Amino acid sequence: MAAPKKPTFDARLAQIEEELDAQRKLTDHYRQELAAAREDDDTVDSVEPNVLYDPYTAKNPFKVIGEIAKDDEYPFGAIVAWKSPAYRERRQWRGWKPFAYGDKYTGKTGELLSNYIPDPPPMLAASGLVNNYVSRGDVVLSRLDKRIFESRQEKRLLDSNARMGIAGSSKKTVLGDGIELVGKGVQIVNRPRGGHRPAQD
Repeated sequence: MAAPKKPTFDARLAQIEEELDAQRKLTDHYRQELAAAREDDDTVDSVEPNVLYDPYTAKNPFKVIGEIAKDDEYPFGAIVAWKSPAYRERRQWRGWKPFAYGDKYTGKTGELLSNYIPDPPPMLAASGLVNNYVSRGDVVLSRLDKRIFESRQEKRLLDSNARMGIAGSSKKTVLGDGIELVGKGVQIVNRPRGGHRPAQD
């Protein structure tokens, strides 16, 4: 049995043009029907679109948009961030100062907070009885001298580079898969004067 004959290029081109022509006619037909329907129905143009509006859906409530500019208290400016008082009680505030309603960076009722955060929290009626801090959830808006902040960032970078240097140094000995010694490794400790004592609970 002979194989089916393939259509020539001209025949295939003619077929494609016919299909395109049929598609154009169908599109024109639908456009005419739509225009006629719009002319018959005057309510289509009078319908008001219902625009959904909720500016808070895309907002990060803890976003910080500004810093404190240079002034008498902070000659190099200050960094603004949200801090957890519970964590700070254990670690200490280490230079961080909470914003409090009535101070020069917050304003009497928080009107200056929009310089630092996009959606300032309202001042609570009883906040003056507690600590008067600007808070959201369990965190407090705080500020830190920019020199201290940058020094700490630099120290973190130096410590990280030092750890990476130790990890990649030639003093590292690989004992097996996932087992590495850095430097001298485990050392034999001499017996202390008075002998070893059991650990106290």
